[in-house]
Amino acid sequence: MLLLCGACMLAACTTGPDEPPLTTVRPDVHVEVELAPLLSFDTPRVESEPGVLLRVEVPVRAAEDVHVRYRFLFVDGADVSLALDPAWRLQQVSPALPASLEATVVSPDVAGWRLEVRSAR
Repeated sequence: MLLLCGACMLAACTTGPDEPPLTTVRPDVHVEVELAPLLSFDTPRVESEPGVLLRVEVPVRAAEDVHVRYRFLFVDGADVSLALDPAWRLQQVSPALPASLEATVVSPDVAGWRLEVRSAR
């Protein structure tokens, strides 16, 4: 079932000094507050081989055409952020076509993930 992001709680996510705040829309998905009413996220699909890799795919739909940038942050078993390619990726999301935000990481230390989604403006 898709979760509509308009009824989201504010999250204590790290942002840069000029970055708008993020809101939590699912336990591991954090979205720029202004984008939250426009996006809905389905249940993430996670594949993992402990100590080898973690693959995450988060299905998303939009109420209108939206260009977003997103990144996955990966953590170890102690919930400490790993320095594994936190580069921003660009994605267009539209009402007509389903999209997925995804990443795969290979690391013996990866135990979890967090997704950040912001406007690509």
